[in-house]
Amino acid sequence: MNEMIQEIKEDEGWNQEKLNALFKKVEPMVKNMYKRYGYSEDSFEDASQNSFEILMKSINDYDEARHMSFLMYYRNLLFYHYMQRVKKKKKDGDALTFPTYDVFVNIKEDNVVAHDSQLIREEEKKALKEAIKGLSEKQMWVIIHHFYQGKKIKEIAEEHGMHTQSVVKLKKRALDKLREKLPS
Repeated sequence: MNEMIQEIKEDEGWNQEKLNALFKKVEPMVKNMYKRYGYSEDSFEDASQNSFEILMKSINDYDEARHMSFLMYYRNLLFYHYMQRVKKKKKDGDALTFPTYDVFVNIKEDNVVAHDSQLIREEEKKALKEAIKGLSEKQMWVIIHHFYQGKKIKEIAEEHGMHTQSVVKLKKRALDKLREKLPS
């Protein structure tokens, strides 16, 4: 997803085709947010249009140095938007209208929430994979043997003829390096 964001940022002007493809990817999350907080919007079409505008703002303002995936950043901006709308409607004395059922007929809550989580999990897996590639060879095999193959530190040490404490320190340095590189 970050590659897609970079491509859109690097294009001269806004490439509508790429923006639409990105919006299509995040649409289940948009529908989920509307289902939860959309009572501050006048209609689903308004919410969809606002979500698209927030997506464009997110692309512009997103900075990988914040240690947050783009999806989480976008989700946070959407949530903030809805909360601001609710506050404004309450302040103005407007009645909050809850979304009508017809918008959600084709949306199964479990699928939408699962899709949200799946998108974010895929992004996190990609980021972890890239971060692991940046470890030294020894750090990499300690992480793989311990976390992916489920071996105990003592087993790893015995297999490689090392002291247990050396493997513990190697694992700690590898985890510290991963924490540095990964969004929290």
